[in-house]
Amino acid sequence: MDIKNHRLFRMDPLDMDIAPGVLKQAHLIDDYFVSGGTLLGLYRDGDFIAGDSDIDIDVIGYEGVDDYLFKTLGHMDLIRTGYFKGRPMQTAFQDKGTIFDVWMMWREGDHMINQNDMGLFMIPAKFYDNPVEIETKYGSYRAPGPVDEYLAFRYGRHWKIPTNSKGIYTGAV
Repeated sequence: MDIKNHRLFRMDPLDMDIAPGVLKQAHLIDDYFVSGGTLLGLYRDGDFIAGDSDIDIDVIGYEGVDDYLFKTLGHMDLIRTGYFKGRPMQTAFQDKGTIFDVWMMWREGDHMINQNDMGLFMIPAKFYDNPVEIETKYGSYRAPGPVDEYLAFRYGRHWKIPTNSKGIYTGAV
């Protein structure tokens, strides 16, 4: 895994006054998916999870996706990139102190994969093949679908019960 931190950044909790405006940047990206803790909070709790430190977005990986993201989101500060075997896996940007974390999901057979510094993330492609729109108090956003199944796969069968810790990175592998 080739990771480069382009700027110094801190993983502070989201500023709830700024995060909704930064989340709207997702609409600039073709075929994005709100994912991870961002989707969990917006779908389960109706808001960002208190203490979460970033906004999580997935995109489907393809040749040149990193250049597309640098161009599309270039108005934000690029703070981190991650590559595995020459393929981009992560780009993270920062806007007004809020981290906008974009994960590239690459199709391999019936799965989508991302290899990053936390290990191999593998999830059934069916969730990305059937996206849904979720309505939030911040607007409508695209998500892997069906959302309940995606969240159960990713966080386990008790995903609807908030915890006081981040726990393991993911249930998906």
